[in-house]
Amino acid sequence: PSVEPSMEPTTKPSVEPSMQPSSSPSRSCRDNPDFRRNNEVLKTCDWIGLTSARRSNNCSIGNVIDNCPQACRLCCDDDEDFRVENDRGNLQQCKWLSREKVRRDRYCGETMFGALVTNKCGKSCGRCGPSSMP
Repeated sequence: PSVEPSMEPTTKPSVEPSMQPSSSPSRSCRDNPDFRRNNEVLKTCDWIGLTSARRSNNCSIGNVIDNCPQACRLCCDDDEDFRVENDRGNLQQCKWLSREKVRRDRYCGETMFGALVTNKCGKSCGRCGPSSMP
């Protein structure tokens, strides 16, 4: 390993491993679809995220925090797999919401497919402030 970082990639890897990791591990901003609170079938991350009372009662618990970062509103990324169904029945990605305020006002407070839209589309709904808006 080199003493100082270089701007160019090396032509061959170093023989010795680094003493410290290059950065902290990143936490996924995706809810675990298999997680169930206390192994109860209906208590999914989406269920936890539906109301502020459920978030308050559950999101301080370690295994919930680790498995439900979107439902607990610990991050702002959009879930690339989640779709918003518009009034015409078309399915749209979260980023569709960010294009017009009227869309955010109409859909971000709604529940779709068992989840609160603002939890799945935090960035596009602007839940984390104006800096999160594309």
